Amino acid sequence: MNKNRYILLLVVIAVVVGLVLFFNYPGRTVAPTPEAAPNPTLATQPSPAPASSTQDISGWKTYRNEKYGFEFKHPSDWNIQEGKGESIGAQFELMLANSRPMGNCNPADAGIELTIWNRELGTNDFRSFLVEGYRESATKTKIGMISSYVVNILGGSEFPCSSPPTYFIELDATRYIKLETGSYEAVNKLGENKIISQILSTFKFVASQPQPQPSAASTATIVYADSGFSPARLTVKAGTTVTFKNKSSSPSWPASNIHPTHELYDGTSLVEHCRNGTSNTFDACREIAPGSSWSFKFDKVGSWKYHDHLNPGQKGAVVVQ
Repeated sequence: MNKNRYILLLVVIAVVVGLVLFFNYPGRTVAPTPEAAPNPTLATQPSPAPASSTQDISGWKTYRNEKYGFEFKHPSDWNIQEGKGESIGAQFELMLANSRPMGNCNPADAGIELTIWNRELGTNDFRSFLVEGYRESATKTKIGMISSYVVNILGGSEFPCSSPPTYFIELDATRYIKLETGSYEAVNKLGENKIISQILSTFKFVASQPQPQPSAASTATIVYADSGFSPARLTVKAGTTVTFKNKSSSPSWPASNIHPTHELYDGTSLVEHCRNGTSNTFDACREIAPGSSWSFKFDKVGSWKYHDHLNPGQKGAVVVQ
């Protein structure tokens, strides 16, 4: 019995040793377990970039106005025409237009008209000034990063050549920018609204040339020569006395616009305020001989245009701040 157990034990030991030698034999290699192939349906493809809704403006031109301190970009095939401004109270006017024909409308109606206006009313509230002047509501908005107001001036399909919403930007106490943005026909039928919106989005203020500062003195002088008034535009503080010196070869008569009634400054006419040959308003009420002078104290804030009553073509302005 013990002999049989001894033999069985030797067999088990032999089997174990044989298995150890088999699996650890140096020339034997174990086949690697194959890895699962990647599932092609799980691969992530890059998403296409969304198409831009705005037009590429890298090829656009830049218009820059150093005098009034602003610039904007515009399509290279759009034309710019600028001028002094023909309307009373306009300092500067710029037309930006796609030059293609506009049917019954002026070609300039397909773009933007920018005008810099004198602000005649002496109010500090720009919005109230717009509401009073244009008889329409004024809503605050932005052009690019610039605060502005939009006013719905007459426009629509029944007025195809009139302007849609018009924008106003305050420059200072006496000047503002008016931006008219094309006709109803241009914006709605020809699809210029997106381009116009992009042009407006590039509008910004830049460093401008130094502007005339109000005189610190309580007196100032304007000289009238044969060539006209100098300086033609004088900026002073309220309470300044301005002396008009006649150094021309003929008599002069400085007076507030409008010729020939001189009503702009205080609303009274020449007949009313010059009854005794003198007045307390912006009107000399008489001829100033060569070598003589006349003075007036400006207490009212505003931009006060004037002229020579004897020679209405000679004009100037006193800006009171």
